[in-house]
Order: sequence, then structure tokens, then C-alpha cells
Amino acid sequence: MSRAEQGVDPLAQVTVTLPYGRTKQLSDLVNGWAKHVERLQAEEHGSLDDPLVWGADDYIGALHLRDLVVTGVDQSPPEIHDVALVRVASVDGAFMSFTEPDLRGIIDRFSGEEHSESEWWWRRLPKSGPVRAELEQIAERDRGTS
Repeated sequence: MSRAEQGVDPLAQVTVTLPYGRTKQLSDLVNGWAKHVERLQAEEHGSLDDPLVWGADDYIGALHLRDLVVTGVDQSPPEIHDVALVRVASVDGAFMSFTEPDLRGIIDRFSGEEHSESEWWWRRLPKSGPVRAELEQIAERDRGTS
């Protein structure tokens, strides 16, 4: 009987080497990405006035987590790689459903980083909600000081 048949998550078999000597199981990274996406989507119609909703910094944190997911998938052995890609694609589909292309480069300006075209998640903004509102306010403020 395989580990998957025994109820063991195959992604839990992959220990991912992260920056600063840290490690994490690939399953934890993918599940973390899923939880971030779930929360961001649930708060899509929230208000910036609510101190408990996530804002722009939380969104950037989620995108950095997605970067770590790629690191983990790249470090996974071939027999787990495809399983990981399927699971990540499912979460990515949910992420795509409430985001849209960031045609003005707001995310890169806010994060202070530039990202490659392959890092497509860095090129998407929530369609609405507190994260979008905060990023728009920052972009507007930046435009006024330029």
C-alpha cells in the first residue's frame, strides 16, 4: 500500500529548504497558500475600516508565500512534483477568480521589488475589497508626490 493510499499526504514527504536555514514541509506551504487565498477571497467585500481585515501588507505576504510554494515544488522529486502542481493549480484557480491583471504595476511599486513574467501572481490585484482599496490609495498618493 502506498503512502497516499494510507492517507499520508505525499507533499508532507518533501522538506523544503527556505532562506535563513529554515525548512518547511511542502504540504504546509501549499496549505498555507490555500488558507491565505481563502481568507483574501472571503474578505473581498470587507471594509478598510474593519481593523481585522487583511490589507496590502498581508497580500504581499501571501504573494511571498506563493514564491515559497514554487521553491518547494521545484525541490520535490518527480513522483510528487505533478501531484503538487495539481494541488497548487487548484488554489491558483481560486486566486485568479477574485483578482485581475495589475496593468499599472501597483504591486511591484508597493513591494519595492520587480518580478519576472513567470511569477504571474505578482501581476494580479484583487478586483475589489480592502486590499484593493489600500493599494489604490497608496498608488494615488504616490502619483500625487511624483
